[in-house]
Amino acid sequence: MTQDLIGCPLKVGHSVHSHSAVASRELFEQLRPEKGDTVVFFASSKLDLTQILAAWPGNADELHGCTTSGEIGPKGYCDQSLVAICLSKNAFEVKPIVVPAQPDYSHLQLPSAEKFNHHFCISLLDGLSVQEEMILSILSRKNSYPLAGGSAGDDLGFKKTRVVCAGKIEDCVGVLLVCSTNLDVKIFKEQHFLPTETRMVTTKSDPSKRVVFELNGKPAAQEYARIIGVNRKDLDPKVFSKYPVMVKLGGEHYVRSIQTANEDDSLTFYCAIANGIVLRLASGNEILKSSLELHDNLAGEKNPLAVIVFECILRKLELEDLQVKDKAFEALKGLNPVGFHTYGEQFNGVHINQTISGVAFYEAA
Repeated sequence: MTQDLIGCPLKVGHSVHSHSAVASRELFEQLRPEKGDTVVFFASSKLDLTQILAAWPGNADELHGCTTSGEIGPKGYCDQSLVAICLSKNAFEVKPIVVPAQPDYSHLQLPSAEKFNHHFCISLLDGLSVQEEMILSILSRKNSYPLAGGSAGDDLGFKKTRVVCAGKIEDCVGVLLVCSTNLDVKIFKEQHFLPTETRMVTTKSDPSKRVVFELNGKPAAQEYARIIGVNRKDLDPKVFSKYPVMVKLGGEHYVRSIQTANEDDSLTFYCAIANGIVLRLASGNEILKSSLELHDNLAGEKNPLAVIVFECILRKLELEDLQVKDKAFEALKGLNPVGFHTYGEQFNGVHINQTISGVAFYEAA
């Protein structure tokens, strides 16, 4: 797929080649970035990031990205692929910042991107850092820009996720891209779960590690399995994708998804869960319907030029289990999507789960 569109503000590319260096070169040929453009990429953790960066024929400083648990691009929902979007210097100003691993983020400052009149921020955070809530809390107090992002994945290995800033693999908790553009921008979020009346209370947890040890005063994994009506030994990511829980924040309910059931009968979540929090079992509406509604909401009176998509890995697992993954992608295809399956999504000041969220770009009105 070659997009040699002179002056095009956005170009999307997708390589499914299994060799990292070849995939990198293929992607470059599709995007053909000019000097000063910004390329945001999402790479399967099964590919070699070092090879991707070394083989890039252009200026590696233009590359920012992260590893994934699945990629979303012109070729569909994929695994072991490489996708990217090129943001033209003529339509975007992008200022990256590396967020180092540190105990205190109170001094975190964002650079100012003021060249164009519409502003937003993209967050690409380490999905195993357990720092998303703290970073977003600081940013929401200091930063008025709308924000969307995703937590980097490693294909459900839960061992090592990576982020890249300006062509360098960073040992950090994330990269923030502060952007301004002359295009119209819409930050969006779609979820297909609603809270039920089935409740449980966290009676012992470690929010810093996102581990819940007890629910309703009982071993968390056993109690959760009892509540949803499955055997403890059957708890796995597919079960978690069907039966998440929700918390109420600021009058709105947000999904809190489970990552793993541990040998000590604790549960590790994708978001922090404090002691005393009331959790409600979630009930899912038809996930395919939510994808169709997202298309209609974003297309509206005019189709977007492109959409950067951050979709939870548990949504992908649910789509696969229901055997509707291809149909769900058809709903996105007309939006010119590029993105990845995440270990969590960021929407303004909140770290969330089991949503499809992101940034849509439109011709200026």
